[in-house]
Amino acid sequence: MTDHWSDRFKRNFYNGDLLLPAEVAEVISVNSDKIISRRYVSDLATLYDLERIKPYPTVVLYKYEQIKDIKVANRRGRRARANPSPNALRQREFKARRRDRGPAAQENNKVPLQV
Repeated sequence: MTDHWSDRFKRNFYNGDLLLPAEVAEVISVNSDKIISRRYVSDLATLYDLERIKPYPTVVLYKYEQIKDIKVANRRGRRARANPSPNALRQREFKARRRDRGPAAQENNKVPLQV
């Protein structure tokens, strides 16, 4: 088991400790050998069915004993299929149109001012 250092407690985490989302992200980052965003913690909580403790309406805490063994695997997203669905084709066309209208495309299409 890896020891996870807490800057808030100035010691390693114990099983009874309650962690803030930023601390949860640090622990999972150490376990996974890659950086995990604090914003991804709520998705992981849903995925792993972690218990959320809300002492105040805007504060969410997680139990260390539920977090300490979570490891996020390095893998890519879904592959593009050889035979895409009509909805996938529609989305690709939409993204291409957005890319063509984006700020980078607009800079290439600028006409110099003639005085």
